[in-house]
Amino acid sequence: FPRMISTRGFGIHFTIKSFVDEYTTEEVKVEAEEGQTILAVAQENGASLNSFCGGNCHCGGCHIKMSQGITDLLPKMSEQEKETLKKGIDVDESSRLACQTKVMP
Repeated sequence: FPRMISTRGFGIHFTIKSFVDEYTTEEVKVEAEEGQTILAVAQENGASLNSFCGGNCHCGGCHIKMSQGITDLLPKMSEQEKETLKKGIDVDESSRLACQTKVMP
């Protein structure tokens, strides 16, 4: 799964330091605007991240693991996100759906 390592603010743009491809472990630095979903940023930058439901919080294909400490900075999950994640594999406290997780300052 791609995972967000850290963020740093640059005006209205944010850097998601890296998406780690599970097959190559290649890190790719990308720019993202505040409010964009992690799914949108990943897709715009060629990261392999599934979204069978089109980013509507139904399939769980965009399950990501956030780095330690980042999850504490994010808004709480909606009930729909929690329910969708319950169907996933290897879900833990660092799990989020990229279609529901937005880039924040």
